[in-house]
Amino acid sequence: NFGIKRDVFVHFGGRNISVLTLLFYVAEWSIYIVALVLSQIYRRILHPRFTDFSVFDSSISHMYFANNQTLFPNLLLIFCTIGVSILTTSGLNIFSTDFSATRKLWNTHSAILTVLGSNALQSSIVSLLKNITGSPRPDLLSRCQPNPDLVQGHMIDITMCSPESLPKLIDGFRSFPSGTASTAFANLTVVVFMILSRVDIVTNATSSNSMTLPMVTWPIFLAILISASSLSDNRHFLTDSVMGALIGTISSLIIYRQYFPTVWSLGGTVNSLQQTSTDPTRAYSPKRFCCSKAKSWDVDSSDDKEPNDVTSKNNLPALPFHPESQTSVNATSTNSRRSRNSNNNH
Repeated sequence: NFGIKRDVFVHFGGRNISVLTLLFYVAEWSIYIVALVLSQIYRRILHPRFTDFSVFDSSISHMYFANNQTLFPNLLLIFCTIGVSILTTSGLNIFSTDFSATRKLWNTHSAILTVLGSNALQSSIVSLLKNITGSPRPDLLSRCQPNPDLVQGHMIDITMCSPESLPKLIDGFRSFPSGTASTAFANLTVVVFMILSRVDIVTNATSSNSMTLPMVTWPIFLAILISASSLSDNRHFLTDSVMGALIGTISSLIIYRQYFPTVWSLGGTVNSLQQTSTDPTRAYSPKRFCCSKAKSWDVDSSDDKEPNDVTSKNNLPALPFHPESQTSVNATSTNSRRSRNSNNNH
């Protein structure tokens, strides 16, 4: 336990809160935020790899659309992905009638942390690949505006361009993979997982579940629509969007499993710390990092005491030990043995 011999607790809201656990989750939030910010800085400040291209390449000669002319401008894209994901997952937990107040807060915290972690992971991967590959966008020639006096032959490079804006030209070499598709699928896949954990059409498939399919599939259709918009806006090729969708989906799956059970898990008994992990509607309980205590908190319990050790296989609490009771039991056992010996002698 890294030299830590004793956990530290603070009393808040009628409960004892582990300081070590609190610091761990503060660090986790900080890591995700820093990773997300650094990935965006890396994408925008460092130049991608500039590759040669042909002035006669029809695949990169499409029209350029400014951000406010695209189907999903940046602000709308953020709202339809990150905003919708946070609002939907939070609403499913806050307005649930099956959860206690502490469970609602913890589920909401875990859901938002899942969204943040998914975006941090997918953004880091996408930003790295964009600058490494330096793939031209479909509208590169419109961004470049080749200078006829400098063009010699079919293949040219960035030095032969006369762009209106240098940052716009530089961004023209960040086609692969699609950050739009990755962002859409990373966020909306989390929504799909959260809805699936509630409607339970995976483990209990019936004909009546066809009524719930629109509830489950609308985030998928929205993610596909957002990804397809980057094709019509001449920002990406189909392969860019497909790879971005894969990165976003895998990122959300990895992060989601850190905080929630799989959506195909069987329902669990929430009275046990260990069995809570099998209920897909409940996020994993807060982790503990000290001593021989139980390794997680039971946020479904209203008990404000510190977590106790698991003392038996059935997780039953240990009976209190009283010396006088033990003496009485020993005396009774001795008298019983003497009575049996006397009967055998007769």
